[in-house]
Amino acid sequence: MSSQAATHIHVADYLKFRADKEGVGSELSRDWFDALLMVGVRTFFGINTDATGNVLNDIQNPQALREYMTTERVYDHCELRSRDL
Repeated sequence: MSSQAATHIHVADYLKFRADKEGVGSELSRDWFDALLMVGVRTFFGINTDATGNVLNDIQNPQALREYMTTERVYDHCELRSRDL
């Protein structure tokens, strides 16, 4: 896996993680985010992204982003599983 692929965090995937962690859940699809990214939206619920939806920072819950970045992100039907350590 290239380093670029390893560091790309799509906002839809990250928001699902953060919403679950905050106990609020999220039903927003990747298509919903991509449509807004195409018209120039770059901030979603305090999460700043680049033009492709890659998360740059989270001003609302930076601790969640730090935790997300240290967890292997494997989604299977929107279920997050931690890496075996």
